[in-house]
Amino acid sequence: MERPITKDRTYSVEIGKVKVEVPLDANSCLLCANPLQTIAVGACDHRVICYICMLRLRWILKKNACPLCKVPLETLFVVNTLDAKYEDLMKNKSSLVQDSSDPNVYYEDEVACDRMRKLRGYYCLWEGCGKNLYDQKALDGHLRSAHNRVLCEVCFKNRPVFMGEQLVFPSHKLQEHMKYG
Repeated sequence: MERPITKDRTYSVEIGKVKVEVPLDANSCLLCANPLQTIAVGACDHRVICYICMLRLRWILKKNACPLCKVPLETLFVVNTLDAKYEDLMKNKSSLVQDSSDPNVYYEDEVACDRMRKLRGYYCLWEGCGKNLYDQKALDGHLRSAHNRVLCEVCFKNRPVFMGEQLVFPSHKLQEHMKYG
């Protein structure tokens, strides 16, 4: 589905009954509003979504289409070069780092691949620790014994984020979180 690009380099998107003009050269991710430093580029060549949001859509929400134009994105490239073109990346994909669990995701370098591995894995979420654990139960036990911290079970089961994005609370603050969010 082709969407019109206007003279002022915006992209028209309809969200419900509202038409929104999205800048094609945004400096911030259109989903999370964080500064764009590493992006995921797909067949539609939109470069305004950060790689974490794009991979969250793909792996957690099971949506493999561009959130702007709805073009299916079979292959994604995670790159630091914000003007990278999909066609060029496809030609050079043999020189890129392939994701170990999704063969259709490639990384420009090992650094981005490692960051994603840590976001998806069971690493201790407490600042400065980073211990690699093998499952949620081990992570819960480690957080409690080593840091007197807990994961919110409700958030863990229902918040569509990577493991490394889950919130950690001091044990005595969990009830407050449960009550007020």
